Amino acid sequence: MSKTGVVLLILYLVISVYVVVSYPLDFGTRFWNNPSYWADNPKEAPPEWIAFFTAPSPPRHMVFRLENPSEYTIQRFSYGYSDYPSFISITVTGVTYASRPPTLLFELVRPDGKVVPFYVLSVSRPLPGEQPPYRRHYEAPLRVFVSGDPEAASFVSRFLRNEYGLE
Repeated sequence: MSKTGVVLLILYLVISVYVVVSYPLDFGTRFWNNPSYWADNPKEAPPEWIAFFTAPSPPRHMVFRLENPSEYTIQRFSYGYSDYPSFISITVTGVTYASRPPTLLFELVRPDGKVVPFYVLSVSRPLPGEQPPYRRHYEAPLRVFVSGDPEAASFVSRFLRNEYGLE
């Protein structure tokens, strides 16, 4: 065995001991091998470092988080890519309400100012005998794969039909 091999073996052993001591024992099952943890990361999305090796930069993975939204929240961002996104999803977690369940309306405002509603989500009503405040989606988040959702396609087709007279 060469000196390089011994150094690498010792390095691997030190890293292994560090991981066993510093990471929780359920790290693999809770994070690494848990599909719900990775649900908001599309399989087809290349890593961001791939942009250094490609001429037109591919669309990068973007996640927007809204903390404590009120009655009306706007999330602005600029999408400066020539390719369309291959994956759009909505994840709703930790909704609390006191009287009526909220309805979440997702709209896209195009650069020309036209508004395209693409999804409406109604939070579930209180169960009989349940006391306020009502808490929804704390245990398991609600995930909607908008790119493949028939309701989202219906919203967009309705917009195209009304805006451009397409049938």
